Amino acid sequence: MLGQFIQVIVGAMPLAVVLSLSFALVRPLERGKFWAGALKWGAVAGAVGGVALTVLRETTTLVNRETVNLWIVTPAVVLELGLVVWLWLSRPGSADSRAASRRLAKSQAELGVAAGAVAAASSGTGEALPGRPGERVAADGVGGLRRPTRLLRPNRFLLATRLRRSTRLRRLGGFVGAGALGLAAGLLALRAVPAVALQLTSFVVPGESPASTEMLLRVLGFAAGATLVLLTAAALYVCAKAAPRVATLVCASAGFGIVIVFQLVLVARAIRAQWYMTFPSWLFRSMAWLINHERVESAALIVVSLAVPLSIWIANRRGAAAAAAADCRTPAASRLLKAQARRRRRYSGVVMTGYAAAALAVTVGVAIESREPQLSPPEQFDIVGELAVIDLDAIDDGHLHRFAYTTSSGVEVRFIVIKKNGVAYGVGLDACEVCGPTGYYEKDGKIICRLCDVIMNVATIGFKGGCNPIPLEYELDGGQLTVTLAQLEANSGIFA
Repeated sequence: MLGQFIQVIVGAMPLAVVLSLSFALVRPLERGKFWAGALKWGAVAGAVGGVALTVLRETTTLVNRETVNLWIVTPAVVLELGLVVWLWLSRPGSADSRAASRRLAKSQAELGVAAGAVAAASSGTGEALPGRPGERVAADGVGGLRRPTRLLRPNRFLLATRLRRSTRLRRLGGFVGAGALGLAAGLLALRAVPAVALQLTSFVVPGESPASTEMLLRVLGFAAGATLVLLTAAALYVCAKAAPRVATLVCASAGFGIVIVFQLVLVARAIRAQWYMTFPSWLFRSMAWLINHERVESAALIVVSLAVPLSIWIANRRGAAAAAAADCRTPAASRLLKAQARRRRRYSGVVMTGYAAAALAVTVGVAIESREPQLSPPEQFDIVGELAVIDLDAIDDGHLHRFAYTTSSGVEVRFIVIKKNGVAYGVGLDACEVCGPTGYYEKDGKIICRLCDVIMNVATIGFKGGCNPIPLEYELDGGQLTVTLAQLEANSGIFA
Protein backbone atom coordinates (compact mmCIF):
# COMPACT_ATOMS: atom_id res chain seq x y z
CA MET A 1 0.00 0.00 0.00
CA LEU A 2 2.69 2.48 1.00
CA GLY A 3 4.75 1.66 -2.09
CA GLN A 4 1.88 2.44 -4.48
CA PHE A 5 1.07 5.63 -2.56
CA ILE A 6 4.67 6.84 -2.83
CA GLN A 7 5.06 5.96 -6.50
CA VAL A 8 1.89 7.80 -7.50
CA ILE A 9 3.04 10.92 -5.67
CA VAL A 10 6.56 10.75 -7.10
CA GLY A 11 5.24 10.21 -10.62
CA ALA A 12 2.24 12.57 -10.69
CA MET A 13 3.00 15.43 -8.27
CA PRO A 14 5.53 17.23 -10.53
CA LEU A 15 3.06 17.19 -13.43
CA ALA A 16 0.22 18.37 -11.19
CA VAL A 17 2.20 21.28 -9.73
CA VAL A 18 3.53 22.74 -12.99
CA LEU A 19 0.21 22.34 -14.82
CA SER A 20 -1.76 23.96 -11.98
CA LEU A 21 0.56 26.97 -11.94
CA SER A 22 0.45 27.17 -15.76
CA PHE A 23 -3.36 27.12 -15.83
CA ALA A 24 -3.47 29.87 -13.20
CA LEU A 25 -1.09 32.05 -15.24
CA VAL A 26 -2.77 31.44 -18.61
CA ARG A 27 -6.39 31.89 -17.54
CA PRO A 28 -6.27 35.71 -16.90
CA LEU A 29 -4.68 36.42 -20.30
CA GLU A 30 -6.53 37.71 -23.33
CA ARG A 31 -8.28 34.66 -24.86
CA GLY A 32 -7.49 32.88 -21.61
CA LYS A 33 -10.17 30.24 -22.17
CA PHE A 34 -8.62 29.38 -25.51
CA TRP A 35 -5.11 28.97 -24.06
CA ALA A 36 -6.36 27.05 -21.02
CA GLY A 37 -8.31 24.73 -23.32
CA ALA A 38 -5.16 24.02 -25.30
CA LEU A 39 -3.31 23.12 -22.10
CA LYS A 40 -6.18 20.98 -20.85
CA TRP A 41 -6.71 18.93 -23.99
CA GLY A 42 -2.97 18.62 -24.55
CA ALA A 43 -2.59 17.14 -21.06
CA VAL A 44 -5.52 14.77 -21.66
CA ALA A 45 -4.06 13.60 -24.97
CA GLY A 46 -0.65 13.12 -23.33
CA ALA A 47 -2.20 11.07 -20.52
CA VAL A 48 -3.99 8.81 -23.01
CA GLY A 49 -0.76 8.46 -24.99
CA GLY A 50 1.11 7.61 -21.78
CA VAL A 51 -1.28 4.78 -20.98
CA ALA A 52 -1.01 3.45 -24.55
CA LEU A 53 2.79 3.71 -24.36
CA THR A 54 2.80 1.72 -21.12
CA VAL A 55 0.67 -1.01 -22.66
CA LEU A 56 2.90 -1.23 -25.73
CA ARG A 57 6.07 -1.30 -23.65
CA GLU A 58 4.77 -4.11 -21.46
CA THR A 59 3.30 -6.29 -24.21
CA THR A 60 5.36 -5.78 -27.37
CA THR A 61 8.88 -5.15 -28.62
CA LEU A 62 7.89 -1.97 -30.46
CA VAL A 63 8.88 0.43 -27.69
CA ASN A 64 12.41 1.04 -26.48
CA ARG A 65 12.55 3.09 -23.31
CA GLU A 66 15.72 4.99 -24.14
CA THR A 67 14.54 5.87 -27.65
CA VAL A 68 11.23 7.12 -26.29
CA ASN A 69 13.00 9.28 -23.72
CA LEU A 70 15.26 10.76 -26.38
CA TRP A 71 12.55 11.67 -28.89
CA ILE A 72 9.88 12.77 -26.41
CA VAL A 73 11.80 14.51 -23.65
CA THR A 74 14.07 16.54 -25.96
CA PRO A 75 11.26 18.53 -27.66
CA ALA A 76 9.50 18.76 -24.29
CA VAL A 77 12.48 20.67 -22.87
CA VAL A 78 12.43 23.14 -25.77
CA LEU A 79 8.67 23.70 -25.53
CA GLU A 80 8.76 24.14 -21.76
CA LEU A 81 11.47 26.80 -22.06
CA GLY A 82 9.37 28.56 -24.69
CA LEU A 83 6.29 28.33 -22.43
CA VAL A 84 8.14 29.98 -19.55
CA VAL A 85 9.36 32.83 -21.78
CA TRP A 86 5.87 33.33 -23.21
CA LEU A 87 4.33 33.49 -19.74
CA TRP A 88 6.78 36.20 -18.69
CA LEU A 89 6.09 38.25 -21.83
CA SER A 90 2.29 37.91 -21.72
CA ARG A 91 0.16 40.51 -19.99
CA PRO A 92 -3.02 39.67 -18.08
CA GLY A 93 -6.34 41.08 -19.24
CA SER A 94 -9.57 39.68 -20.63
CA ALA A 95 -10.71 40.05 -24.20
CA ASP A 96 -13.66 42.25 -23.08
CA SER A 97 -11.39 44.72 -21.30
CA ARG A 98 -9.06 44.90 -24.30
CA ALA A 99 -12.00 45.53 -26.69
CA ALA A 100 -13.42 48.19 -24.36
CA SER A 101 -10.03 49.93 -24.28
CA ARG A 102 -9.86 49.97 -28.07
CA ARG A 103 -13.40 51.36 -28.35
CA LEU A 104 -12.59 54.07 -25.81
CA ALA A 105 -9.42 55.07 -27.68
CA LYS A 106 -11.33 55.25 -30.96
CA SER A 107 -14.08 57.40 -29.44
CA GLN A 108 -11.52 59.76 -27.94
CA ALA A 109 -9.78 60.10 -31.30
CA GLU A 110 -13.06 60.86 -33.06
CA LEU A 111 -13.97 63.46 -30.45
CA GLY A 112 -10.53 65.06 -30.83
CA VAL A 113 -10.91 65.30 -34.62
CA ALA A 114 -14.39 66.76 -34.29
CA ALA A 115 -13.27 69.38 -31.81
CA GLY A 116 -10.38 70.41 -34.04
CA ALA A 117 -12.63 70.67 -37.07
CA VAL A 118 -15.14 72.85 -35.27
CA ALA A 119 -12.37 75.16 -34.13
CA ALA A 120 -11.00 75.38 -37.69
CA ALA A 121 -14.42 76.14 -39.17
CA SER A 122 -15.06 78.93 -36.70
CA SER A 123 -11.75 80.57 -37.67
CA GLY A 124 -12.53 80.39 -41.40
CA THR A 125 -9.41 78.53 -42.34
CA GLY A 126 -11.24 75.98 -44.40
CA GLU A 127 -9.96 73.00 -42.40
CA ALA A 128 -11.76 69.71 -41.99
CA LEU A 129 -15.22 69.77 -40.42
CA PRO A 130 -16.79 66.81 -38.69
CA GLY A 131 -18.81 64.87 -41.12
CA ARG A 132 -17.92 62.49 -43.90
CA PRO A 133 -14.32 61.25 -43.91
CA GLY A 134 -11.96 62.68 -46.50
CA GLU A 135 -13.76 66.00 -46.99
CA ARG A 136 -12.69 69.59 -46.46
CA VAL A 137 -14.81 72.73 -46.53
CA ALA A 138 -13.62 75.91 -48.19
CA ALA A 139 -15.14 79.42 -48.38
CA ASP A 140 -17.00 79.99 -51.64
CA GLY A 141 -17.41 83.71 -51.12
CA VAL A 142 -21.22 83.54 -51.44
CA GLY A 143 -23.02 84.53 -48.28
CA GLY A 144 -20.36 83.02 -46.15
CA LEU A 145 -21.49 79.56 -47.20
CA ARG A 146 -18.92 76.84 -47.46
CA ARG A 147 -18.73 74.04 -49.94
CA PRO A 148 -17.04 70.69 -49.40
CA THR A 149 -13.79 70.04 -51.23
CA ARG A 150 -13.20 66.28 -51.66
CA LEU A 151 -9.65 65.17 -51.03
CA LEU A 152 -7.93 61.92 -51.82
CA ARG A 153 -10.03 59.29 -50.00
CA PRO A 154 -8.46 56.16 -48.58
CA ASN A 155 -8.68 52.97 -50.63
CA ARG A 156 -11.33 51.03 -48.73
CA PHE A 157 -10.62 47.80 -50.60
CA LEU A 158 -6.92 48.00 -49.70
CA LEU A 159 -7.74 48.66 -46.04
CA ALA A 160 -10.19 45.74 -45.95
CA THR A 161 -7.61 43.45 -47.56
CA ARG A 162 -4.99 44.43 -44.99
CA LEU A 163 -7.47 43.93 -42.16
CA ARG A 164 -8.39 40.46 -43.38
CA ARG A 165 -4.71 39.56 -43.78
CA SER A 166 -3.80 40.74 -40.28
CA THR A 167 -6.81 38.85 -38.87
CA ARG A 168 -5.71 35.66 -40.59
CA LEU A 169 -2.16 36.08 -39.29
CA ARG A 170 -3.43 36.61 -35.75
CA ARG A 171 -5.60 33.52 -36.01
CA LEU A 172 -2.75 31.48 -37.44
CA GLY A 173 -0.46 32.69 -34.68
CA GLY A 174 -3.12 31.81 -32.12
CA PHE A 175 -3.49 28.28 -33.44
CA VAL A 176 0.28 27.78 -33.60
CA GLY A 177 0.66 29.06 -30.05
CA ALA A 178 -2.20 26.88 -28.83
CA GLY A 179 -0.63 23.89 -30.55
CA ALA A 180 2.69 24.57 -28.84
CA LEU A 181 0.98 24.93 -25.45
CA GLY A 182 -0.97 21.72 -25.93
CA LEU A 183 2.11 19.86 -27.13
CA ALA A 184 4.12 21.02 -24.11
CA ALA A 185 1.39 19.85 -21.72
CA GLY A 186 0.98 16.60 -23.65
CA LEU A 187 4.68 15.77 -23.53
CA LEU A 188 4.76 16.52 -19.80
CA ALA A 189 1.88 14.11 -19.25
CA LEU A 190 3.38 11.57 -21.63
CA ARG A 191 6.50 11.43 -19.47
CA ALA A 192 4.71 11.29 -16.10
CA VAL A 193 1.75 8.98 -16.76
CA PRO A 194 3.65 5.73 -17.61
CA ALA A 195 5.32 5.72 -14.17
CA VAL A 196 1.88 5.96 -12.57
CA ALA A 197 0.12 3.56 -14.94
CA LEU A 198 2.84 0.98 -14.36
CA GLN A 199 1.64 0.65 -10.75
CA LEU A 200 -1.55 -0.94 -12.03
CA THR A 201 0.48 -4.01 -12.98
CA SER A 202 1.74 -4.46 -9.42
CA PHE A 203 -1.66 -4.91 -7.79
CA VAL A 204 -1.49 -8.71 -8.07
CA VAL A 205 1.76 -10.52 -7.29
CA PRO A 206 2.41 -13.94 -8.93
CA GLY A 207 1.06 -16.74 -6.76
CA GLU A 208 -1.26 -14.40 -4.85
CA SER A 209 -5.05 -14.44 -5.04
CA PRO A 210 -6.63 -11.44 -6.81
CA ALA A 211 -9.09 -11.16 -3.90
CA SER A 212 -6.43 -11.03 -1.19
CA THR A 213 -6.13 -8.33 1.47
CA GLU A 214 -2.71 -7.31 0.14
CA MET A 215 -4.16 -6.65 -3.29
CA LEU A 216 -6.92 -4.50 -1.78
CA LEU A 217 -4.36 -2.49 0.21
CA ARG A 218 -2.33 -1.84 -2.94
CA VAL A 219 -5.45 -0.55 -4.72
CA LEU A 220 -6.26 1.69 -1.76
CA GLY A 221 -2.71 3.05 -1.71
CA PHE A 222 -2.91 3.88 -5.41
CA ALA A 223 -6.32 5.54 -5.02
CA ALA A 224 -5.18 7.54 -1.98
CA GLY A 225 -2.13 8.84 -3.82
CA ALA A 226 -4.14 9.83 -6.90
CA THR A 227 -6.79 11.57 -4.76
CA LEU A 228 -4.15 13.49 -2.82
CA VAL A 229 -2.48 14.69 -6.02
CA LEU A 230 -5.76 15.80 -7.64
CA LEU A 231 -7.04 17.66 -4.58
CA THR A 232 -3.70 19.39 -4.04
CA ALA A 233 -3.50 20.42 -7.71
CA ALA A 234 -7.05 21.84 -7.71
CA ALA A 235 -6.46 23.85 -4.52
CA LEU A 236 -3.09 25.08 -5.80
CA TYR A 237 -4.78 26.38 -8.96
CA VAL A 238 -7.23 28.45 -6.89
CA CYS A 239 -4.44 29.82 -4.69
CA ALA A 240 -2.25 30.65 -7.68
CA LYS A 241 -5.08 32.65 -9.30
CA ALA A 242 -5.46 34.74 -6.14
CA ALA A 243 -1.72 35.19 -5.53
CA PRO A 244 0.30 38.05 -7.10
CA ARG A 245 1.14 37.17 -10.69
CA VAL A 246 4.86 37.80 -10.25
CA ALA A 247 5.06 35.37 -7.31
CA THR A 248 3.23 32.70 -9.29
CA LEU A 249 5.49 33.31 -12.30
CA VAL A 250 8.62 32.90 -10.19
CA CYS A 251 7.31 29.66 -8.65
CA ALA A 252 6.25 28.29 -12.04
CA SER A 253 9.60 29.17 -13.61
CA ALA A 254 11.49 27.47 -10.78
CA GLY A 255 9.20 24.44 -11.05
CA PHE A 256 9.78 24.12 -14.79
CA GLY A 257 13.51 24.51 -14.16
CA ILE A 258 13.48 21.53 -11.79
CA VAL A 259 11.46 19.43 -14.24
CA ILE A 260 13.82 20.35 -17.09
CA VAL A 261 16.88 19.30 -15.05
CA PHE A 262 15.46 15.81 -14.54
CA GLN A 263 14.40 15.64 -18.19
CA LEU A 264 17.92 16.52 -19.31
CA VAL A 265 19.22 13.67 -17.16
CA LEU A 266 16.92 11.29 -19.04
CA VAL A 267 18.12 12.68 -22.38
CA ALA A 268 21.77 12.26 -21.37
CA ARG A 269 21.07 8.72 -20.22
CA ALA A 270 19.40 7.90 -23.54
CA ILE A 271 22.29 9.41 -25.52
CA ARG A 272 24.79 7.40 -23.50
CA ALA A 273 22.83 4.19 -24.10
CA GLN A 274 22.25 4.82 -27.82
CA TRP A 275 25.66 6.08 -28.87
CA TYR A 276 27.86 4.81 -26.01
CA MET A 277 29.02 8.31 -25.16
CA THR A 278 31.16 8.88 -22.08
CA PHE A 279 30.67 11.64 -19.53
CA PRO A 280 33.00 13.09 -16.90
CA SER A 281 32.98 11.08 -13.68
CA TRP A 282 31.39 13.90 -11.64
CA LEU A 283 28.58 14.28 -14.17
CA PHE A 284 27.98 10.55 -14.31
CA ARG A 285 27.78 10.35 -10.50
CA SER A 286 25.36 13.29 -10.40
CA MET A 287 23.16 11.69 -13.06
CA ALA A 288 23.16 8.35 -11.23
CA TRP A 289 22.19 10.06 -7.98
CA LEU A 290 19.28 11.90 -9.60
CA ILE A 291 18.07 8.76 -11.38
CA ASN A 292 18.14 6.75 -8.15
CA HIS A 293 16.53 9.55 -6.13
CA GLU A 294 13.72 10.64 -8.44
CA ARG A 295 11.63 11.54 -5.40
CA VAL A 296 13.84 14.64 -5.03
CA GLU A 297 11.97 16.14 -7.98
CA SER A 298 8.67 16.10 -6.08
CA ALA A 299 10.28 17.39 -2.90
CA ALA A 300 12.00 20.28 -4.73
CA LEU A 301 8.77 21.27 -6.50
CA ILE A 302 6.94 21.29 -3.17
CA VAL A 303 9.56 23.62 -1.72
CA VAL A 304 9.60 26.13 -4.59
CA SER A 305 5.81 26.27 -4.98
CA LEU A 306 5.08 26.49 -1.24
CA ALA A 307 5.32 30.29 -1.49
CA VAL A 308 1.97 30.43 -3.32
CA PRO A 309 -0.32 28.87 -0.66
CA LEU A 310 1.74 30.39 2.14
CA SER A 311 1.30 33.91 0.77
CA ILE A 312 -2.45 33.37 0.41
CA TRP A 313 -2.67 32.10 3.99
CA ILE A 314 -0.80 35.13 5.36
CA ALA A 315 -2.73 37.66 3.27
CA ASN A 316 -6.10 36.20 4.33
CA ARG A 317 -5.42 35.40 7.98
CA ARG A 318 -8.19 36.31 10.41
CA GLY A 319 -6.71 39.58 11.66
CA ALA A 320 -6.00 40.94 8.19
CA ALA A 321 -9.43 39.90 6.92
CA ALA A 322 -11.19 41.55 9.88
CA ALA A 323 -9.23 44.78 9.39
CA ALA A 324 -10.08 44.86 5.68
CA ALA A 325 -13.75 44.12 6.39
CA ALA A 326 -13.92 47.01 8.86
CA ASP A 327 -13.15 49.42 6.02
CA CYS A 328 -16.13 48.25 3.95
CA ARG A 329 -18.99 50.71 3.55
CA THR A 330 -21.79 48.16 3.92
CA PRO A 331 -22.27 45.09 6.13
CA ALA A 332 -22.91 42.97 3.04
CA ALA A 333 -19.54 43.89 1.52
CA SER A 334 -17.87 43.15 4.86
CA ARG A 335 -19.46 39.70 5.07
CA LEU A 336 -18.50 38.98 1.46
CA LEU A 337 -14.87 39.91 2.10
CA LYS A 338 -14.70 37.73 5.22
CA ALA A 339 -16.22 34.75 3.38
CA GLN A 340 -13.74 35.17 0.55
CA ALA A 341 -10.85 35.22 3.03
CA ARG A 342 -12.16 32.04 4.70
CA ARG A 343 -12.39 30.22 1.37
CA ARG A 344 -8.86 31.21 0.43
CA ARG A 345 -7.52 30.09 3.81
CA ARG A 346 -9.21 26.73 3.33
CA TYR A 347 -7.75 26.25 -0.14
CA SER A 348 -4.27 27.19 1.04
CA GLY A 349 -4.71 24.82 3.97
CA VAL A 350 -5.59 22.00 1.57
CA VAL A 351 -2.45 22.68 -0.48
CA MET A 352 -0.17 22.79 2.56
CA THR A 353 -1.76 19.64 4.00
CA GLY A 354 -1.26 17.85 0.70
CA TYR A 355 2.32 19.04 0.53
CA ALA A 356 2.97 17.84 4.08
CA ALA A 357 1.54 14.39 3.28
CA ALA A 358 3.62 14.20 0.07
CA ALA A 359 6.77 15.30 1.92
CA LEU A 360 6.24 12.62 4.57
CA ALA A 361 5.68 10.05 1.83
CA VAL A 362 8.92 10.83 -0.02
CA THR A 363 10.99 10.99 3.18
CA VAL A 364 9.66 8.84 6.05
CA GLY A 365 7.69 6.59 3.72
CA VAL A 366 10.69 5.94 1.49
CA ALA A 367 12.83 5.23 4.58
CA ILE A 368 10.32 2.62 5.71
CA GLU A 369 10.09 1.10 2.25
CA SER A 370 13.88 1.11 1.84
CA ARG A 371 14.60 -1.21 4.73
CA GLU A 372 16.98 -4.03 3.90
CA PRO A 373 15.17 -6.11 1.28
CA GLN A 374 15.19 -9.87 1.33
CA LEU A 375 15.70 -11.98 -1.77
CA SER A 376 12.78 -14.10 -2.83
CA PRO A 377 13.31 -17.87 -2.49
CA PRO A 378 14.48 -19.78 -5.60
CA GLU A 379 11.81 -21.37 -7.76
CA GLN A 380 11.77 -24.92 -9.06
CA PHE A 381 13.05 -25.96 -12.49
CA ASP A 382 13.99 -29.19 -14.25
CA ILE A 383 17.40 -30.48 -15.24
CA VAL A 384 17.38 -32.46 -18.49
CA GLY A 385 20.80 -33.71 -19.44
CA GLU A 386 23.09 -30.69 -19.50
CA LEU A 387 20.29 -28.15 -19.58
CA ALA A 388 18.31 -26.21 -16.99
CA VAL A 389 14.74 -26.25 -18.32
CA ILE A 390 12.08 -23.70 -17.30
CA ASP A 391 8.49 -23.67 -18.55
CA LEU A 392 7.55 -20.37 -20.16
CA ASP A 393 4.14 -20.45 -18.49
CA ALA A 394 5.87 -19.97 -15.14
CA ILE A 395 7.81 -16.85 -16.19
CA ASP A 396 5.57 -15.01 -18.66
CA ASP A 397 4.09 -12.54 -16.14
CA GLY A 398 6.79 -9.87 -16.53
CA HIS A 399 8.06 -10.23 -12.96
CA LEU A 400 11.44 -11.30 -11.60
CA HIS A 401 11.96 -15.06 -11.15
CA ARG A 402 14.94 -16.42 -9.26
CA PHE A 403 16.46 -19.90 -9.64
CA ALA A 404 19.38 -21.65 -7.97
CA TYR A 405 21.62 -24.47 -9.19
CA THR A 406 24.15 -26.34 -7.03
CA THR A 407 27.32 -27.01 -8.99
CA SER A 408 29.47 -30.11 -8.83
CA SER A 409 31.72 -28.30 -6.33
CA GLY A 410 28.78 -27.59 -4.00
CA VAL A 411 28.42 -23.87 -4.81
CA GLU A 412 24.91 -22.48 -5.18
CA VAL A 413 24.72 -20.37 -8.35
CA ARG A 414 21.67 -18.11 -8.55
CA PHE A 415 20.29 -16.80 -11.82
CA ILE A 416 17.26 -14.70 -12.71
CA VAL A 417 14.79 -14.61 -15.58
CA ILE A 418 12.35 -11.83 -16.48
CA LYS A 419 10.10 -11.44 -19.50
CA LYS A 420 10.94 -8.09 -21.11
CA ASN A 421 8.28 -7.98 -23.81
CA GLY A 422 6.30 -10.26 -26.07
CA VAL A 423 9.16 -12.45 -27.31
CA ALA A 424 12.32 -11.49 -25.41
CA TYR A 425 13.58 -12.53 -21.99
CA GLY A 426 16.29 -11.14 -19.77
CA VAL A 427 18.42 -13.98 -18.40
CA GLY A 428 21.47 -13.45 -16.22
CA LEU A 429 23.23 -14.35 -13.02
CA ASP A 430 21.87 -12.96 -9.78
CA ALA A 431 25.08 -10.95 -9.60
CA CYS A 432 26.90 -8.20 -11.46
CA GLU A 433 30.49 -7.31 -12.17
CA VAL A 434 30.33 -4.22 -9.95
CA CYS A 435 28.44 -5.31 -6.82
CA GLY A 436 29.10 -9.06 -6.89
CA PRO A 437 26.59 -11.71 -5.83
CA THR A 438 24.42 -9.47 -3.66
CA GLY A 439 21.43 -10.10 -5.93
CA TYR A 440 18.45 -8.22 -7.28
CA TYR A 441 14.92 -7.81 -6.03
CA GLU A 442 11.66 -6.51 -7.46
CA LYS A 443 9.77 -3.63 -5.91
CA ASP A 444 6.77 -1.83 -7.38
CA GLY A 445 7.51 -3.30 -10.80
CA LYS A 446 11.16 -2.22 -10.76
CA ILE A 447 14.27 -4.42 -10.64
CA ILE A 448 16.74 -3.03 -8.10
CA CYS A 449 20.28 -3.98 -7.13
CA ARG A 450 20.31 -5.00 -3.47
CA LEU A 451 23.70 -3.39 -2.76
CA CYS A 452 23.76 -0.06 -4.59
CA ASP A 453 19.98 0.48 -5.01
CA VAL A 454 20.39 1.17 -8.74
CA ILE A 455 17.16 0.64 -10.66
CA MET A 456 17.72 -1.62 -13.64
CA ASN A 457 16.42 -0.80 -17.08
CA VAL A 458 14.53 -4.02 -17.80
CA ALA A 459 15.20 -3.65 -21.53
CA THR A 460 18.98 -3.95 -20.89
CA ILE A 461 18.86 -7.05 -18.68
CA GLY A 462 20.71 -9.70 -20.62
CA PHE A 463 23.35 -7.28 -21.88
CA LYS A 464 26.74 -6.50 -20.40
CA GLY A 465 27.60 -3.25 -18.71
CA GLY A 466 27.26 -1.30 -15.48
CA CYS A 467 25.24 -2.91 -12.73
CA ASN A 468 23.34 -5.16 -15.14
CA PRO A 469 23.16 -8.85 -14.24
CA ILE A 470 25.95 -10.86 -15.86
CA PRO A 471 24.17 -12.21 -18.96
CA LEU A 472 23.57 -15.87 -19.70
CA GLU A 473 22.81 -17.34 -23.11
CA TYR A 474 19.48 -19.11 -23.44
CA GLU A 475 17.27 -20.77 -26.04
CA LEU A 476 13.52 -21.03 -26.51
CA ASP A 477 12.15 -24.34 -27.69
CA GLY A 478 8.71 -25.90 -27.42
CA GLY A 479 7.36 -23.57 -24.76
CA GLN A 480 10.49 -23.89 -22.64
CA LEU A 481 13.50 -21.74 -21.86
CA THR A 482 16.80 -23.57 -21.50
CA VAL A 483 20.16 -22.54 -20.05
CA THR A 484 23.23 -24.75 -20.29
CA LEU A 485 24.61 -26.03 -17.02
CA ALA A 486 28.12 -25.40 -18.33
CA GLN A 487 27.53 -21.66 -18.06
CA LEU A 488 26.43 -22.00 -14.46
CA GLU A 489 29.42 -24.21 -13.62
CA ALA A 490 31.79 -21.72 -15.25
CA ASN A 491 30.48 -18.84 -13.09
CA SER A 492 30.50 -20.67 -9.80
CA GLY A 493 33.54 -18.66 -8.69
CA ILE A 494 31.39 -15.52 -8.44
CA PHE A 495 29.26 -17.13 -5.72
CA ALA A 496 32.00 -19.10 -3.97
